[in-house]
Amino acid sequence: MLSSKRATQRHFFKASAIAKNLLNIQADEYKNQVYEKIAVNSSL
Repeated sequence: MLSSKRATQRHFFKASAIAKNLLNIQADEYKNQVYEKIAVNSSL
């Protein structure tokens, strides 16, 4: 009983860590797109 609860917690932490990584990747991609737009606009 106790071990399965611990395994569930570990799974949850792993899932939340993966979700955080995905959010960070999306944020980085968004920032890169914004910076590219700014660079294009400033070069015109």
